[in-house]
Amino acid sequence: MPIIVEVMDKNREELILRNDILGKKDSVIDFENKETVPAIFQRLMDEILNDYIRKFVTVYLNDIMIYLKNFKEHIRYIEKVLERIEKVNMIIKLKKCKFGRRNIEFLGHKVEKDGLKANEKKIETIRDISIPRNITEVRSFLELYSYYRRFIKNFTRIARPLTDLTSKKIDFKWTEKQQEAFESLKKRLMEKPILEHPDFEKEFILITDASGEGLGFILAQKNKDDKEAVIAYRSKSLSHQEIL
Repeated sequence: MPIIVEVMDKNREELILRNDILGKKDSVIDFENKETVPAIFQRLMDEILNDYIRKFVTVYLNDIMIYLKNFKEHIRYIEKVLERIEKVNMIIKLKKCKFGRRNIEFLGHKVEKDGLKANEKKIETIRDISIPRNITEVRSFLELYSYYRRFIKNFTRIARPLTDLTSKKIDFKWTEKQQEAFESLKKRLMEKPILEHPDFEKEFILITDASGEGLGFILAQKNKDDKEAVIAYRSKSLSHQEIL
């Protein structure tokens, strides 16, 4: 499955990508529409590592994480991934690679043996965020926190007063409700929550919750101490139409 990337003209924002993997002989990527480029590259990586993904590989664009419990197997599967990359004539930068690590930062998260944590540097940045002064700043705050919503129980319910402010039908007015939601979200993430890694050989526990404002669930499993350990939180606020 050879991949050839050919720049036809340095002055033209256009690139021709020929590859067997996408099933197209010639595919034009227009850089004026940059939104399509990551999607095409992700599809490409998914096809290249298709039979490895969710077994021992996670891939997002050019970030590849290989995970196994046994170190000898880990080395063997690293070789498998490298062989696959070589087979399609792709190149990796060795200085950007990390091998045989017990802990690693991946896509804004810290992946450890015991579970998944939010990146501590990101948490420090979030801690120092000042109170939003307008709708744009509220949206930026919510976008940043939404990335870590899996760590926060009842995220959408807590964030509802802030989410309501982003509506064009409502005048921007910062009240005690917004302040309470703002501080609550920051506090919960400052507690540095950790999510357990799922064990697909064990039973999962699903705990659901519903109210007049939203829906939520907790996905959990019994850990080695026979205690319920959270794997993920999910929640959804209900629109006024859904509530009715």
